[in-house]
Amino acid sequence: MYCNFVFEMNVGVDIETISRFGSNSEALFTPAELAHAGALSRSLAGIWCGKEAVVKAMYPWKVLTPREVEITWIDGRPRCSIQGFQIALSISHDQISAIAFAIVVPVG
Repeated sequence: MYCNFVFEMNVGVDIETISRFGSNSEALFTPAELAHAGALSRSLAGIWCGKEAVVKAMYPWKVLTPREVEITWIDGRPRCSIQGFQIALSISHDQISAIAFAIVVPVG
C-alpha cells in the first residue's frame, strides 16, 4: 500500500561532555531547569543538549538561542513548548556524555 502525504519536520541532535557543566554554568539555565537538575552536572548537560537539539530542529522556521528554550518535565519526561510547533524530545546521559534528540513539526 502506498501512502501519499507530505509533511514538514526537522530533527536536531546535540551531544556534550558532562565535565563541561558545573556550578559556573548556572546562567545558561532557567530556575525550573536548575531546580530539576539539582547539583548534578550530568543533568545540566542533558538539559543543555535538549535546548541545543530544539534550537537546531527549529531552524529555519524560527531562529532561537538555547536561553530562549526551556525544558520542562511532565510525568518524568522532558518537554519543550513553542507556540505553533509540536516537539518530541529525548534526553539521555551516561557518566561521560549527554545527548538529546528533538523532532519538530509545525502545526497549523
